Amino acid sequence: MAMKQRRMHLFVLCCIHVAVCSNAGCDEVPNEWQETHQYRLKSSVVSCQFLSDETMLLLLGSEAAVWNVSTGKRQYVVANQCTVAATDVARNRIIIGKVNGGIEVYAADTAKRLSEYQPHKAMITAIAVSEDGNFLASAAGYPTIDRARSEGDYTIRIVDTDSGRNRKSLAGHLAPVAQMRFLAQDKELLSVSNDKTLRRWDVDRETVIKTDGVAEPPQKWVDNGKTVVASGFFPMSLDVNEDEGVALLQSRVWNLEQWKMVRELKPRKEASISVSAFVGSPSTAATGNIDGTLSIWKVDSAEAVQSFTVFPNGAPVKCLSVSPSGQYILAGGEGSIPGFNALSQEVRAREPIELRLYRRSLPE
Repeated sequence: MAMKQRRMHLFVLCCIHVAVCSNAGCDEVPNEWQETHQYRLKSSVVSCQFLSDETMLLLLGSEAAVWNVSTGKRQYVVANQCTVAATDVARNRIIIGKVNGGIEVYAADTAKRLSEYQPHKAMITAIAVSEDGNFLASAAGYPTIDRARSEGDYTIRIVDTDSGRNRKSLAGHLAPVAQMRFLAQDKELLSVSNDKTLRRWDVDRETVIKTDGVAEPPQKWVDNGKTVVASGFFPMSLDVNEDEGVALLQSRVWNLEQWKMVRELKPRKEASISVSAFVGSPSTAATGNIDGTLSIWKVDSAEAVQSFTVFPNGAPVKCLSVSPSGQYILAGGEGSIPGFNALSQEVRAREPIELRLYRRSLPE
């Protein structure tokens, strides 16, 4: 009888513990994120980013346009023949990189073109805007190194945002620059390139402060047990929380002060991380994975606490964005590669859903 009472007592304590965890959150919150929207788009999603919690800037094919988050409807087209798009938060502008190496600056609320200039001869691969919006860093090149060497180089240009006047030139990368971020009140620049290096630049002195090797971006995904090369190339993703002195480079958490990797996020499945970003703080991160899934991570323990299937056919997630409030996440990509698959001898149709929206559940 005493044994039964002790068992009943333990059962009650366990129930209380579960109830407290479900209400207070404990170490992890089950189903904290939920999928709320699926956007059916006609063109491949090259990049996605929030302008606000209500609007998003999408680069579909070569068209950059502003879309409404709630309705999923396009509000207006910003530009065409685009390769990259960036936002100037300080001055409410959109910066567009062009196929021909040009830069165009637009008002974010009206899509009025404010200025244009030509800092490069090859296609723009990356743009970073300074904190005050007065100048930007741009990089250009082609995925094919031989073509880039014959038609340009991988020098990073620091230019005046309004006039396009060249301020500084940062030379050293040997392959296309994929991502850049300004640091130290815009006196330094962090860049990651497909030459497998992460570099920290002194902008005024036009020199490299530190450099280190990084892993090669994932290039393949698995379909029906056969390895299929994905279309295009995967640019390395880079996110920075300068207040905490950390960067998130693909799957690696990088300490900027110590200049070393302090942690690595590893998906539970045999799949690489294609894109990643901090969610509100460096303690939480989201990753888009090469097997078509989205993962939410507790960074300190490198533990994946939630996972979603973005593409059921296993196509890679190639774009990821977190809203300014940290309440929404966009994840998408091509959906699938249309055309004939030489390995499986099948004709592949494009997946119609190419972008999904996830929302953080509010506490009751």
